[in-house]
Amino acid sequence: MIDQDARDRRGSPDRFGYEWEAYSEIRPEYEEQFRRWTVHLAPGDWRDKSFVDVGCGMGRNSYWPMTYGAWERSAVEIDERSRASARARLARPAPGWRR
Repeated sequence: MIDQDARDRRGSPDRFGYEWEAYSEIRPEYEEQFRRWTVHLAPGDWRDKSFVDVGCGMGRNSYWPMTYGAWERSAVEIDERSRASARARLARPAPGWRR
């Protein structure tokens, strides 16, 4: 049986952890969303740049700069399930990724 009070006290990290674990695929519309959030940067502007994604969830917003050629990157997450999802997502190279 789920202890609802304990679950509620854990709050957002627990809920987001579930979300990013259950829905961890990168979908094409996520790039469009990322581009709207970073309208001041074109994909080519990320090349050879560094970034930090704090509260990275499953790594969705780290994924796009990496495909655009960002070189140094850090993705930070406190929830273990979200962090595991980000590690799995960001460990697989995509076109444009630099090692």
